[in-house]
Amino acid sequence: MPSPLPIPALILFDLGGVLVRICHGWKKVCEYHSFTAPAILDDPQGLSALSDIGMRFETGQSDEEYFITESAKLTGLSRDQVKQALDHWVIEPYAGAHELVERVTQLPHFMTACLSNTNATHWAMMQGLNGHTRAAVPLHRLDHRFASHLIGAMKPDPAIYEHVEKTLSIDPGSILFFDDHPPNVAAARERGWQVEQIDPTGNSPSQIVEHLTRRGLL
Repeated sequence: MPSPLPIPALILFDLGGVLVRICHGWKKVCEYHSFTAPAILDDPQGLSALSDIGMRFETGQSDEEYFITESAKLTGLSRDQVKQALDHWVIEPYAGAHELVERVTQLPHFMTACLSNTNATHWAMMQGLNGHTRAAVPLHRLDHRFASHLIGAMKPDPAIYEHVEKTLSIDPGSILFFDDHPPNVAAARERGWQVEQIDPTGNSPSQIVEHLTRRGLL
C-alpha cells in the first residue's frame, strides 16, 4: 500500500490551462479570430523567432509595444490583428474557477498562490485590472501571486521554482502544484514538489477539486 502523501503547506495554481482557458499557440489564436494563419507558423525557424519574442515579453525584457511591432513584422499580420490576438489569447475563466479559488482560500492551515508564465497585458486581464473583466479570476484572494514577467524567469527554468521556495521560505516537498504543461510539471517534480497535472481540454477546476478531495484536503 503506497505511503500517504504529505499534507502540503502551499496550494499553488498555474493560471492558463488551469484556472483560465487560453489559446495554446499562434495557430490556435489565429483560428479563434478567423485570421489566415501566416506561413511562418509552419516554419521551425519562424516559430522559434516568434517564441523568442514571446519569451522576452513573458520574462519582463520587453513590453507590449515591442511584442506587437516585432510579431507583426514576422507574421505579416497587421498591428491591429496582433493586438486582437494578444487581447484574446486569454479567453475566459473555466467554469467553477471563481468558486474553486474562494473555496480553497477559505481552507485553514494552507497558504495559497499562483505561478504563471505570463506578460503584463495578460496579468492585468486575469486580475481584472484596468476595466478588464472577461478573463478575470479572484487572484486577490490568494496569499501570494507569482508571474514570470515580474520574476524574470519562466517555467520550466529552475530559477522560477527556486524563487517561490525562497520567497516563501518553504520546503519544496510541502508545495502542491497544479499545472497543465508537461515540461513545467516535470521541472516541478524534479525539485521535489508535489504535482498534479491538469488536462486543459477538460474542466480544470473540477479536476482540481477531485485531486484535493481524494487527498482529503477538501
